[in-house]
Amino acid sequence: MIVCPVCMNKKTKLVFADRKFNFIKCKICQVRFIHPPPDPEILSEFYSDEEYHSSDRYKISEHLKKENPIWNQRLNIIESLIQNRGNLLDIGCATGIFLKKAGERGWELNGIEKSENAANIASELIGPDRISTEDLIHYKTNNKFHLITLWALIEHLTEPRAYLSKINNILELGGVLTLSTPNMNSVSRVLMGRKWRYYLPPEHLLYFNVNSLSILLNEFGFKVLKLKSHIKQIAFFQKDSFFVNYYNRNFTFRIILKSLLFPLYFINRIIPIGETLEVYAQKVKDVENDIIETH
Repeated sequence: MIVCPVCMNKKTKLVFADRKFNFIKCKICQVRFIHPPPDPEILSEFYSDEEYHSSDRYKISEHLKKENPIWNQRLNIIESLIQNRGNLLDIGCATGIFLKKAGERGWELNGIEKSENAANIASELIGPDRISTEDLIHYKTNNKFHLITLWALIEHLTEPRAYLSKINNILELGGVLTLSTPNMNSVSRVLMGRKWRYYLPPEHLLYFNVNSLSILLNEFGFKVLKLKSHIKQIAFFQKDSFFVNYYNRNFTFRIILKSLLFPLYFINRIIPIGETLEVYAQKVKDVENDIIETH
């Protein structure tokens, strides 16, 4: 019997199979997930690969040349919800660029990064005593955090309920949890089907929409304060296709595509149909700590 890792319901169905992976949908909360999940050793090896953290938003050299606007935009939203800039924990902090930006704005910095390669870079950037390579489940702290961030992380988890339980436990009442994740209800996912660029097993194990994400957050004591969705033009092409390469090289093509997609940008202001969900939630109650130990 397959059990939904988000709402623990047993009403599930196979959506499709891709190579070694089965994509399952929960009929209750609508989350999609990979079953069976990959072996923990395989995942650990995957995330330790130096190439994994090689994308532009994690490159220190690019960060030093110019500010990365997405982090400033997110910090602006966070600081409109939290009056005092206190203790921050960035889970899955990669090479520490977001932490670096937050530190420049007065936040007290802490990070967790399981990849030793990325953690070493983050330690050099913000200080060796601020980065832990422990899994969150085993992370020990005497502090309560004012802000916890999970940028592009929750889709990687084999046990999201255990993570949310631990986060509730270490976040102060009234504190803010922020996260981003691919959106199952995006227009590009509907159009691209199983060729959607964010179907990435074994990297991505969970595929949320607003409903499934809200169910998980509500159960573990969080109230959604703000939700944003972002449309990315490149999501309408299959990964590593000719059109992706052409899109990256040709400015005119990017302008034409943006013009064609303009109606979607307008709709996205009302209904979240973009590829990425960005959620800002407040802890409104404590929940019992029912953390399940990872294997």
